[in-house]
Amino acid sequence: SEEQFYRARFIEEYKIEKKEIFHIPLDIRFKAVSNTRFSINGYPCLYLSDSVHTCWVELDKINLDFMHVSQFEFTERHNLLNLCISDLRFMIENFESCKNGYNKEIITWPLAFVSSVMVKDRTNKSYPEYIIPQLILQWVKQDKCTFKGIKYLSTKMCDDKIFHLNNNTAFNIVLPLKKISISSDFTLEKDKYCSNLVDLLLFTDPFCLKHLEMLRPVEYEKANKRVNEELIYDATSWKQTYNNSKFKVLERYLNLIEKGRLNLSTKNQIISEH
Repeated sequence: SEEQFYRARFIEEYKIEKKEIFHIPLDIRFKAVSNTRFSINGYPCLYLSDSVHTCWVELDKINLDFMHVSQFEFTERHNLLNLCISDLRFMIENFESCKNGYNKEIITWPLAFVSSVMVKDRTNKSYPEYIIPQLILQWVKQDKCTFKGIKYLSTKMCDDKIFHLNNNTAFNIVLPLKKISISSDFTLEKDKYCSNLVDLLLFTDPFCLKHLEMLRPVEYEKANKRVNEELIYDATSWKQTYNNSKFKVLERYLNLIEKGRLNLSTKNQIISEH
Protein backbone atom coordinates (compact mmCIF):
# COMPACT_ATOMS: atom_id res chain seq x y z
CA SER A 1 0.00 0.00 0.00
CA GLU A 2 1.01 3.62 -0.46
CA GLU A 3 2.84 5.37 2.37
CA GLN A 4 0.48 7.55 4.40
CA PHE A 5 1.15 11.02 5.78
CA TYR A 6 -0.86 13.44 7.90
CA ARG A 7 -1.61 17.12 8.07
CA ALA A 8 -3.42 18.94 10.88
CA ARG A 9 -4.92 22.30 11.75
CA PHE A 10 -6.53 23.58 14.92
CA ILE A 11 -9.94 25.17 14.33
CA GLU A 12 -12.63 25.18 17.02
CA GLU A 13 -15.35 23.77 14.77
CA TYR A 14 -16.76 20.27 14.56
CA LYS A 15 -16.26 20.12 10.80
CA ILE A 16 -14.14 22.09 8.31
CA GLU A 17 -13.90 22.09 4.53
CA LYS A 18 -11.39 19.87 2.81
CA LYS A 19 -9.43 22.78 1.33
CA GLU A 20 -8.87 24.24 4.79
CA ILE A 21 -6.35 21.46 5.36
CA PHE A 22 -4.45 22.29 2.13
CA HIS A 23 -1.80 25.00 1.77
CA ILE A 24 -2.63 28.63 2.56
CA PRO A 25 -4.29 30.28 -0.46
CA LEU A 26 -2.03 32.55 -2.48
CA ASP A 27 -4.31 35.57 -2.16
CA ILE A 28 -3.66 35.77 1.59
CA ARG A 29 -0.06 34.56 1.57
CA PHE A 30 1.39 37.79 2.99
CA LYS A 31 -1.10 37.82 5.87
CA ALA A 32 -0.83 34.20 6.92
CA VAL A 33 2.66 32.87 6.08
CA SER A 34 5.50 33.74 8.47
CA ASN A 35 9.15 32.77 8.83
CA THR A 36 9.75 29.41 10.46
CA ARG A 37 12.35 26.66 9.99
CA PHE A 38 11.21 25.62 6.53
CA SER A 39 8.93 28.56 5.77
CA ILE A 40 9.57 31.91 4.13
CA ASN A 41 7.41 34.97 4.76
CA GLY A 42 4.74 35.29 2.07
CA TYR A 43 5.52 31.97 0.42
CA PRO A 44 3.06 29.16 1.26
CA CYS A 45 4.15 25.54 1.45
CA LEU A 46 2.29 22.36 2.30
CA TYR A 47 3.51 20.43 5.35
CA LEU A 48 2.97 16.76 6.13
CA SER A 49 3.99 14.60 9.09
CA ASP A 50 4.63 10.89 9.55
CA SER A 51 1.93 10.50 12.22
CA VAL A 52 -0.97 12.29 13.90
CA HIS A 53 1.15 12.47 17.03
CA THR A 54 3.93 14.34 15.21
CA CYS A 55 1.32 16.80 13.90
CA TRP A 56 0.12 17.40 17.45
CA VAL A 57 3.63 18.04 18.77
CA GLU A 58 4.41 20.38 15.85
CA LEU A 59 1.26 22.33 16.73
CA ASP A 60 2.58 22.75 20.30
CA LYS A 61 0.28 20.11 21.78
CA ILE A 62 -2.98 21.93 21.19
CA ASN A 63 -6.39 20.71 22.36
CA LEU A 64 -6.64 17.38 20.59
CA ASP A 65 -10.44 17.49 20.40
CA PHE A 66 -10.42 20.20 17.72
CA MET A 67 -7.27 19.22 15.86
CA HIS A 68 -8.57 18.45 12.37
CA VAL A 69 -6.50 15.85 10.53
CA SER A 70 -6.41 14.51 6.97
CA GLN A 71 -4.48 11.52 5.68
CA PHE A 72 -2.44 12.10 2.51
CA GLU A 73 -0.74 9.97 -0.09
CA PHE A 74 1.20 10.79 -3.24
CA THR A 75 -0.22 9.98 -6.66
CA GLU A 76 3.22 9.37 -8.19
CA ARG A 77 6.84 8.80 -7.24
CA HIS A 78 8.06 11.79 -5.31
CA ASN A 79 11.72 12.72 -5.14
CA LEU A 80 12.42 14.35 -1.78
CA LEU A 81 15.64 15.84 -0.44
CA ASN A 82 16.14 13.57 2.57
CA LEU A 83 17.53 15.40 5.60
CA CYS A 84 16.43 12.68 8.05
CA ILE A 85 19.92 11.40 8.78
CA SER A 86 20.14 10.73 12.51
CA ASP A 87 22.64 7.88 12.84
CA LEU A 88 25.95 9.43 11.78
CA ARG A 89 28.06 7.20 14.06
CA PHE A 90 26.76 4.05 12.35
CA MET A 91 27.50 5.49 8.90
CA ILE A 92 31.07 6.44 9.85
CA GLU A 93 31.86 3.12 11.54
CA ASN A 94 30.52 1.14 8.59
CA PHE A 95 31.62 3.44 5.79
CA GLU A 96 34.11 1.02 4.20
CA SER A 97 31.73 -1.93 4.23
CA CYS A 98 28.65 -0.10 2.93
CA LYS A 99 29.95 3.15 1.45
CA ASN A 100 28.00 2.61 -1.77
CA GLY A 101 24.77 2.69 0.17
CA TYR A 102 25.68 5.48 2.56
CA ASN A 103 27.75 7.73 0.34
CA LYS A 104 24.83 10.05 -0.40
CA GLU A 105 23.81 10.17 3.26
CA ILE A 106 27.29 11.14 4.44
CA ILE A 107 27.48 13.93 1.87
CA THR A 108 24.02 15.19 2.89
CA TRP A 109 24.58 14.89 6.65
CA PRO A 110 26.04 18.40 7.18
CA LEU A 111 22.87 19.90 5.69
CA ALA A 112 20.75 17.62 7.85
CA PHE A 113 22.70 18.65 10.95
CA VAL A 114 22.45 22.43 10.45
CA SER A 115 18.77 22.09 9.54
CA SER A 116 17.98 20.32 12.81
CA VAL A 117 19.58 22.72 15.30
CA MET A 118 17.01 23.58 17.96
CA VAL A 119 16.13 27.22 18.60
CA LYS A 120 18.11 28.48 21.58
CA ASP A 121 16.16 31.64 22.38
CA ARG A 122 12.54 31.97 21.27
CA THR A 123 12.28 35.51 22.65
CA ASN A 124 14.28 36.81 19.67
CA LYS A 125 12.43 38.29 16.71
CA SER A 126 14.61 36.33 14.29
CA TYR A 127 16.17 32.89 14.60
CA PRO A 128 19.64 32.24 13.13
CA GLU A 129 18.82 28.51 13.33
CA TYR A 130 16.37 29.03 10.44
CA ILE A 131 18.80 30.62 7.96
CA ILE A 132 20.21 27.43 6.39
CA PRO A 133 16.86 25.58 6.21
CA GLN A 134 15.29 28.58 4.48
CA LEU A 135 18.15 28.74 1.97
CA ILE A 136 17.67 25.03 1.22
CA LEU A 137 13.94 25.64 0.76
CA GLN A 138 14.60 28.51 -1.65
CA TRP A 139 16.77 26.19 -3.75
CA VAL A 140 14.24 23.33 -3.75
CA LYS A 141 11.33 25.58 -4.70
CA GLN A 142 12.98 26.57 -7.97
CA ASP A 143 11.16 25.12 -10.98
CA LYS A 144 14.37 23.59 -12.32
CA CYS A 145 15.04 21.66 -9.10
CA THR A 146 14.04 17.98 -9.43
CA PHE A 147 13.20 17.60 -5.74
CA LYS A 148 9.49 17.99 -5.02
CA GLY A 149 10.14 18.76 -1.38
CA ILE A 150 12.24 18.20 1.73
CA LYS A 151 11.97 15.46 4.33
CA TYR A 152 13.37 16.58 7.69
CA LEU A 153 13.44 15.46 11.32
CA SER A 154 11.07 17.00 13.83
CA THR A 155 13.08 19.03 16.35
CA LYS A 156 10.06 19.42 18.65
CA MET A 157 9.80 15.67 19.26
CA CYS A 158 12.99 15.65 21.34
CA ASP A 159 11.13 16.90 24.41
CA ASP A 160 8.05 14.72 23.98
CA LYS A 161 7.90 11.88 26.51
CA ILE A 162 4.30 10.69 26.15
CA PHE A 163 5.09 7.48 24.29
CA HIS A 164 7.96 5.03 24.25
CA LEU A 165 8.79 5.96 20.68
CA ASN A 166 12.03 6.47 18.82
CA ASN A 167 11.55 10.23 18.56
CA ASN A 168 14.72 10.56 16.50
CA THR A 169 12.80 9.17 13.54
CA ALA A 170 9.71 11.40 13.62
CA PHE A 171 9.74 13.50 10.48
CA ASN A 172 7.94 16.14 8.47
CA ILE A 173 7.76 16.88 4.75
CA VAL A 174 7.61 20.36 3.26
CA LEU A 175 6.32 20.70 -0.32
CA PRO A 176 6.95 24.16 -1.80
CA LEU A 177 4.65 25.61 -4.42
CA LYS A 178 6.07 25.54 -7.95
CA LYS A 179 4.98 27.00 -11.28
CA ILE A 180 2.42 29.34 -9.76
CA SER A 181 1.11 32.58 -11.24
CA ILE A 182 1.71 35.43 -8.80
CA SER A 183 0.38 37.96 -11.35
CA SER A 184 -3.15 36.55 -11.07
CA ASP A 185 -5.87 38.64 -9.44
CA PHE A 186 -7.14 35.41 -7.82
CA THR A 187 -10.73 35.84 -8.98
CA LEU A 188 -10.72 32.15 -9.88
CA GLU A 189 -10.45 29.65 -7.06
CA LYS A 190 -7.95 27.51 -8.97
CA ASP A 191 -5.49 30.43 -9.11
CA LYS A 192 -5.24 30.46 -5.32
CA TYR A 193 -3.72 26.99 -5.14
CA CYS A 194 -0.76 25.19 -6.66
CA SER A 195 -1.97 22.94 -9.49
CA ASN A 196 1.16 20.77 -9.14
CA LEU A 197 0.30 19.92 -5.53
CA VAL A 198 -3.38 19.43 -6.37
CA ASP A 199 -2.36 16.78 -8.92
CA LEU A 200 0.35 15.28 -6.70
CA LEU A 201 -1.74 14.52 -3.61
CA LEU A 202 -4.81 12.54 -2.67
CA PHE A 203 -6.24 13.13 0.80
CA THR A 204 -9.25 12.48 3.00
CA ASP A 205 -11.76 14.95 4.35
CA PRO A 206 -10.44 16.38 7.64
CA PHE A 207 -11.82 14.99 10.88
CA CYS A 208 -11.33 15.78 14.57
CA LEU A 209 -12.05 13.61 17.59
CA LYS A 210 -14.99 15.75 18.72
CA HIS A 211 -16.68 15.32 15.37
CA LEU A 212 -16.07 11.57 15.32
CA GLU A 213 -17.29 11.08 18.88
CA MET A 214 -20.43 13.09 18.12
CA LEU A 215 -21.25 11.02 15.02
CA ARG A 216 -20.27 7.67 16.59
CA PRO A 217 -20.23 5.79 13.27
CA VAL A 218 -19.64 2.03 13.24
CA GLU A 219 -16.22 2.61 11.70
CA TYR A 220 -15.23 4.88 14.56
CA GLU A 221 -16.32 2.31 17.12
CA LYS A 222 -14.10 -0.24 15.38
CA ALA A 223 -11.17 2.19 15.40
CA ASN A 224 -11.79 3.09 19.03
CA LYS A 225 -12.34 -0.38 20.51
CA ARG A 226 -8.69 -0.90 21.48
CA VAL A 227 -8.16 2.56 22.94
CA ASN A 228 -7.54 3.06 26.63
CA GLU A 229 -10.36 5.31 27.86
CA GLU A 230 -8.02 7.41 30.03
CA LEU A 231 -7.64 10.96 28.77
CA ILE A 232 -4.47 11.53 26.78
CA TYR A 233 -3.50 14.34 29.18
CA ASP A 234 -3.58 12.12 32.28
CA ALA A 235 -0.32 12.12 34.22
CA THR A 236 0.16 8.40 33.64
CA SER A 237 -0.72 8.47 29.94
CA TRP A 238 2.92 8.37 28.87
CA LYS A 239 2.89 4.68 29.79
CA GLN A 240 0.33 3.73 27.18
CA THR A 241 1.49 2.50 23.81
CA TYR A 242 0.86 4.50 20.68
CA ASN A 243 -1.47 1.82 19.32
CA ASN A 244 -3.81 2.43 22.25
CA SER A 245 -3.87 6.20 21.94
CA LYS A 246 -6.35 8.76 20.62
CA PHE A 247 -3.84 9.58 17.91
CA LYS A 248 -4.07 6.04 16.60
CA VAL A 249 -7.87 6.24 16.66
CA LEU A 250 -7.72 9.07 14.14
CA GLU A 251 -5.20 7.22 11.99
CA ARG A 252 -7.33 4.06 11.98
CA TYR A 253 -10.45 6.00 11.10
CA LEU A 254 -8.77 7.94 8.29
CA ASN A 255 -7.56 4.64 6.85
CA LEU A 256 -11.21 3.79 6.20
CA ILE A 257 -12.04 6.99 4.31
CA GLU A 258 -11.75 7.45 0.56
CA LYS A 259 -9.13 9.91 -0.65
CA GLY A 260 -9.47 12.36 -3.50
CA ARG A 261 -7.88 15.44 -5.00
CA LEU A 262 -8.77 18.94 -3.85
CA ASN A 263 -11.98 20.25 -5.43
CA LEU A 264 -11.60 23.98 -6.11
CA SER A 265 -15.24 24.81 -6.71
CA THR A 266 -15.95 26.38 -3.30
CA LYS A 267 -14.89 29.57 -1.56
CA ASN A 268 -11.82 29.55 0.66
CA GLN A 269 -11.46 30.78 4.22
CA ILE A 270 -8.61 32.55 6.00
CA ILE A 271 -6.96 30.11 8.36
CA SER A 272 -3.76 29.65 10.30
CA GLU A 273 -0.92 27.52 8.94
CA HIS A 274 0.80 24.55 10.61
